Amino acid sequence: MTTTDGPNAKDMQALYKSVKKRSNEERIRLHEEVDNLIKNKETSDYRITNALERLLDLIKMGYSPKDFKLLVKYYAGFEQSNARKYYAKYKKLIAERGE
Repeated sequence: MTTTDGPNAKDMQALYKSVKKRSNEERIRLHEEVDNLIKNKETSDYRITNALERLLDLIKMGYSPKDFKLLVKYYAGFEQSNARKYYAKYKKLIAERGE
């Protein structure tokens, strides 16, 4: 007897693989974006904060904070107040995860 109450194990595994693949692709794009932002000496708050938010999302999923730390350090070079706020968000996230 089949049920339509929810996804089966095979569906869940496929969904997990899809999410993992997309998040890894995002991680690669963000790594390149961070490199470019720093290399090009970008100062756009919008572009930098957008990247920092996306990096925080990846950290929540267990990815390394290396690119986040690199970008927030760069950002602090000309926007200390906002950089401190993002670093505080990161520290809160880490504390919530018990790290």
